[in-house]
Amino acid sequence: MRKRLKSLLSVVTKEEKVAKKRREEARYAANQTAKTAINSWSAAGERVISEGQAMVLEEYYFKLLDFKKKLEEAAKESIPESIEEYCYIKILLDGKEDEFYLVDNPLNISHVKLVSKGSALGKSLLGKRMGDEFSFSLGEG
Repeated sequence: MRKRLKSLLSVVTKEEKVAKKRREEARYAANQTAKTAINSWSAAGERVISEGQAMVLEEYYFKLLDFKKKLEEAAKESIPESIEEYCYIKILLDGKEDEFYLVDNPLNISHVKLVSKGSALGKSLLGKRMGDEFSFSLGEG
C-alpha cells in the first residue's frame, strides 16, 4: 500500500464520519423545520433553506464516499512509474517546494491540498516521471 495515500485515506475516513454526522443533523433539522412550516408562512422560507442545506451536505457526503472508494483502489496499487491520478506529488514550483495529491475530482478537506487532474497544473503533470522538468500556463489573465 502506498504510504502517502494511506495517510490521506485516514484523513478522508475521519472526514467521512464528520460529514455523515453533519448530513444526519441537517436532515433532522430540515424535518423539524418542515413540521413547523405547516402552520406558518414565515417558516416556509426557513424550510426551503434548511432543505437546501441538507441537500448540499448529502451531496458532499456521497462525493466523499466516491472519493474514498477511488482512493482505496489507488492505494492498493504499486507506486506508479509516472504521475497518474491519485498520486502524492512534491514539486519545486517557482523556487518553493509544494506538496499535494493529484486527483480526479477534488473536494474541500481541511489541511489537505488536492489538485484536479483537469487543471492546468494537473494536465502538465500527468505522465511525468520523477526528475522531469515541465512548464504550464494558467492561460490569459
